[in-house]
Amino acid sequence: MASLVITLEEGQIRGKKDEDYLGKTYYSFLGVPYAKAPIGELRFKAPVAVESWNGILDATKEGPACPSRHMIFTNYMGCEDNCLNLNVFTPQLPNDNNSGSLKPVMVWIHGGGFLMGSNQKELYGPDYLITEDTEEQVQLLVAINYRLGVFGFLSLEDASLEVPGNAGLKDMVLALKWVQKNIKNFGGDPNNVTIFGESAGGAAVHFLYLSPKTKGLFHKAIVQSGSALNLWARGCSNALEIAKNLGYKETDEKNILEYLKSLPAKKIVDAQLKTPDPFNASTIRPYGPVVEKNVTDSSFLTEEPIDIIKSGRFNHVPLITGYTSREGMLFELIKLGQKEASDLNLENEIYYDLNLERGSEKSQKIAASIKEKYFDNKEPTENDLDKVWKLKTDVSSRNLQKCLQSKTNQ
Repeated sequence: MASLVITLEEGQIRGKKDEDYLGKTYYSFLGVPYAKAPIGELRFKAPVAVESWNGILDATKEGPACPSRHMIFTNYMGCEDNCLNLNVFTPQLPNDNNSGSLKPVMVWIHGGGFLMGSNQKELYGPDYLITEDTEEQVQLLVAINYRLGVFGFLSLEDASLEVPGNAGLKDMVLALKWVQKNIKNFGGDPNNVTIFGESAGGAAVHFLYLSPKTKGLFHKAIVQSGSALNLWARGCSNALEIAKNLGYKETDEKNILEYLKSLPAKKIVDAQLKTPDPFNASTIRPYGPVVEKNVTDSSFLTEEPIDIIKSGRFNHVPLITGYTSREGMLFELIKLGQKEASDLNLENEIYYDLNLERGSEKSQKIAASIKEKYFDNKEPTENDLDKVWKLKTDVSSRNLQKCLQSKTNQ
């Protein structure tokens, strides 16, 4: 029988047996740290690889989520200590009989709007996916945590503070490096790694696909219902915004950073929720991936995604991407969860990066075209939900891009 103790580069871990929904055995290694706890001076900074440990680390219980609100119940959850952890699931452990046969690896990146979510099994367990293996094609599944909200996407203008943004995406890069170093010890093939994710996780996969920092870390990618081109997948410089929400009147970024480092995580999570986050096309989100203005060795993204795509300077590996027919339903569900009324102002569906002044003649002309296309030139009402969902789906997937650009050029 294969041992439940695995030796990693950093030390040993002990996992456990589990059963999938068919009653078939698989093996879990939970809460395995891949980075140092992002606390103290490491809060908001690029992640640092975990140090080695002595003895055998217990990997039979899930590690904490990163500080956030629960995706469904909205209660505060998580902590920063050991939140940069990952789970490894495999239906077969290496032993003397299969040690020479390395298996494909799939790395899951969860969604949640870059504000919430985790790798915990209640939402993203392996019990269904892991049943898809056969004796000839056993697959390993890795599910990672990354920092969220302000913790993962604080973006400061002052380059000397070394918080340009994208810490959450840099967490993913370090997790993929961990996979390259250690997955062979679970019987996984470091040269056959597929990254996949949904919603913000899908957008994250696309960002990883475009970033020069990930070359050689994965070999296939699956983007589900997300893209680096989605307007909801972008953030902005946000120090003044979070300071305002906290009632902190200082405007110097260095002072704001020191103040943020002194606060309990829950206070920061509560404060970030005070910023309106309408998930519409006309408003950039407060916390999310950014183009880093100052290029350093740790920079993740220094060019606009569309420019990277046009130039061909991305990871040339096989990519599958897609979305569902009524994804716009999610935007309305978010508003219901936030106890907000559905926003039927069609100027809100005009992409903010077209730089049109709301209420201007050109903006109103585009809104009129949207009304004609989706609502037969009638005023939309709350009875037109299916049409609203179709519009929101097209906005999110950029299907309106050509139409809007043609109107702005007239």
